[in-house]
Amino acid sequence: MTRLIDGAAAFLAARTDAMALLDAGDAAGAVALAEDCSPQPGQEFSVTQLRAAMYTDGGQAMGRPDLVERGAELWRQLAPDSHPEIAYNLANAELGLYQLAVKQGELCTAWQDKRHELHAARATFERVGSDSSAGRGLRLKALTNAGNTYDIVGRYLDALTCYDTALSIDPNFGIALGNRGVALEHAARLMHGHSPTVLHQAAASLDAAIAARESVIQFGGRAALEDFERVRARISSSTASSMSPPPNRSWSDPHLEWCRRHKLFLHVSHECLREDTKRLDPLFFRSLLTGLSEAGHERVNRLVDAFDALKQDYVAARYVAWLASDPDSPIRDHSTAVSQRITFLDSLTYARWGVRTGMAVQALAAATNVLDKVASFVHLYLDTSRRVRGVYFDWLWRERDGKPMDAELAAVLSRPERNIGLLALCDLSCDLGSGKPLARRILLRHTATHRFLVAHTEMVPAPASDDWFDRLRWPDLIHNTIAQLRDARASVIYLARLIDVREYQRHKVGKASGKVMPSLPITAVDTTLAEYE
Repeated sequence: MTRLIDGAAAFLAARTDAMALLDAGDAAGAVALAEDCSPQPGQEFSVTQLRAAMYTDGGQAMGRPDLVERGAELWRQLAPDSHPEIAYNLANAELGLYQLAVKQGELCTAWQDKRHELHAARATFERVGSDSSAGRGLRLKALTNAGNTYDIVGRYLDALTCYDTALSIDPNFGIALGNRGVALEHAARLMHGHSPTVLHQAAASLDAAIAARESVIQFGGRAALEDFERVRARISSSTASSMSPPPNRSWSDPHLEWCRRHKLFLHVSHECLREDTKRLDPLFFRSLLTGLSEAGHERVNRLVDAFDALKQDYVAARYVAWLASDPDSPIRDHSTAVSQRITFLDSLTYARWGVRTGMAVQALAAATNVLDKVASFVHLYLDTSRRVRGVYFDWLWRERDGKPMDAELAAVLSRPERNIGLLALCDLSCDLGSGKPLARRILLRHTATHRFLVAHTEMVPAPASDDWFDRLRWPDLIHNTIAQLRDARASVIYLARLIDVREYQRHKVGKASGKVMPSLPITAVDTTLAEYE
């Protein structure tokens, strides 16, 4: 039966009825109601919105990607670039297409086929979340959904950044609090002795979310609230109450304070750390399963050494970046004295030349190299057929000629394993796509190692770059180096999760079959002796 929409009152009544059908579980009825609406002149925009919303939400409820795609097309017709609310709804439809593909098929296939929709949704959510002209409530929802686009592919560090940004706008926004708590609870298992502190933070966020139950239900529905309550029940009361947050003050050690300020420790939550914490970079996988053969033990040793090499490269790049850039760096006077005894010629472009500037360039390159080594570790660990010299982070999951995902990686992403740590790395590698900040920093690494990267003072704009030169202001060089260290940190943490999840699942399978392989615990070296002369 056709329903005439001749004004605001008729439209609001139709929308209320459609939403009531959705809430009652009658998605097909909601879609049919929207399709039966006939707009009178001047009401076309409103009716198109109603149909787009019902196609989006109803299509997801019915498992109908064709309806969700129809909804996305209608949102695109409504000028999303000019209306933040429309852009937000388009992003919801695009995210829904990815989620349906995951629900209805293999994770690796869904991600390969629908990752572009996922990434488009993420970019739109982030844009709306940073749009000061958008309403406060819309920005909160967009930032939280941006976090969700990271969380569902295992990138919980990036998700936490989005949730924290939302909470900086409204510290009591329930759905962001709950999602933050869930992400921290999942991450805690990699923190070894730090796990109770991370779980304490997770419990605090979940408790706050549960207390704001109406806010949670309004945005995420009762299912979200029940999920938060279920995760909170997994955290013991003693863990949740025995830890106190560290005081919020600067640390006395300038290097450690610089790392804390920029969140560069190999730790999932810097708010857990104190200056007197014994291990500030505790990250490692918990154990490795092996056979009783000599080859099995040798494999464990190789993996431990490879991961140690990764951590060593990362912390060294981090240390060099601090030495080069921080006002409290202990080498400033000595490096200046050394640089004064080197002849550099003046090209009259306000270029910077000297030991610290060169160290900053090398730190940028070294931080970027960590990403390629993470990709190499993935293929070493999974024992793939990829050529050793053909592994780079931008081609982590497939070869350069655009072939499908490597079979060994696809198997790890497929049922029953569906390894979320590997998916996080694959998704992060897509940030090397054209026009993205990580892609730009990779190009700077190529210039630093193969051509000429020149830093200029902040007194004037840097000269134009060209095929041979990349030129940027000194503050921009340091900004890019710190950003690259953050991505390197994330990649190492996601790698540890890949290994930890896989080893745990292998243990469960072995236990169920009665064939439990020995698990070799990973013990720490004495770092006071590790570099003895």
